[in-house]
Amino acid sequence: DVHNYTAALDFAAEPIWVDPVASGDGCRARRSDNARAIPAGGSGRVSVSLSGENPHDIFVALRRRSGNDGTLEAIFLTGAKLSPAFNAATRQYHARLVSSTGSQSDELVLALRPVDMGQGLQVSLRSTKGHSKEHVVPELQASLKQLRYRWRNFSFGTLANMNLSLASFPLEAIVRIWPATAVEAGHAKGKGPPTMQYSITIQHFTDQVTTARSTGGVSYTKHVVAASLAILLCCICANVVRVTSGLVVEDANGK
Repeated sequence: DVHNYTAALDFAAEPIWVDPVASGDGCRARRSDNARAIPAGGSGRVSVSLSGENPHDIFVALRRRSGNDGTLEAIFLTGAKLSPAFNAATRQYHARLVSSTGSQSDELVLALRPVDMGQGLQVSLRSTKGHSKEHVVPELQASLKQLRYRWRNFSFGTLANMNLSLASFPLEAIVRIWPATAVEAGHAKGKGPPTMQYSITIQHFTDQVTTARSTGGVSYTKHVVAASLAILLCCICANVVRVTSGLVVEDANGK
């Protein structure tokens, strides 16, 4: 049997309560540590003593995060392949949408797994060619199922709209991160410089280049794509997106 465990608490986590439950009538369980509070960046231990036929103690070593973490543990974009593989120290990535047989109404979601769930996260989308302003992408409301796996999700709208916008030029997603201490002090999400910024260039799944049809010396395709991008960004800005209830992004272990 395993008698020793480890766990990490977020910077702003609520106090924990241990309620030991005995496995049978012949067993008794009680909390046996000193129940001291764990300060930010500190550590402690929870212990439970069991009595009965096989008396023993169970220990959980706890560590509370300092609140100064400013990086991510993972980035995942549905329907796309991220390159290079995510590394917290690598700031620039490329994501190519894969050819999908699914519905074009499927939602394209950027999933971020922060080191501390109390970190401030902001995702914005802009054209790599400067054809539009940078727009903030809405964060989807997390379900209890999502919180279990510590993902925070941001919607880019439907795959159809994104494919139309990417037909002529790539888009760039900017991920800005503030540590939990900055959030507590009210400096997150645009107030004060972020601690870390990641850039993801998103490209269409094909390498085909759309031939521009010129009308009076002005590129027709350029204006069509610019208009579609404006519609996409307006939908994102207005939060007019389809929210998929219970969306779960699995980790690398399929959990």
